[in-house]
Amino acid sequence: MGGFWQIDHLPKAESGLKRFLKPFKGKNKEKYAYFYFSILEGLREQGLHPSADPEPLPGNISLPTEVELWKIRVDVPGLRGAISKLRILYLRYVLEERVLIISVYTHKEFEKRPPDHILAKLIKGELK
Repeated sequence: MGGFWQIDHLPKAESGLKRFLKPFKGKNKEKYAYFYFSILEGLREQGLHPSADPEPLPGNISLPTEVELWKIRVDVPGLRGAISKLRILYLRYVLEERVLIISVYTHKEFEKRPPDHILAKLIKGELK
């Protein structure tokens, strides 16, 4: 305990990152990919990021006490509008010192967050 936290992605989160990067070409794509991964580096120490807050659970989902749902909210430098509002939803496994990214999206895709039925399915699938 006390080392760097492990960071994993669900396939749904990886596809969300690809959707975020899709409009960009060349150096811009590299710049925004670097920006995303620099955010994740902030999670390595305690599974927390300065722009993260606990997130309410969808519907009738309950988590073990050592697992928490968090959301990182960041404005992407150099972008305007809904695509500049990048959001990263993740499960924080306190005892395992592990973070699982479950969704990556912008306000262009979802104004608040993905629908509860989608989030519930992702979380239930992970907790099995």
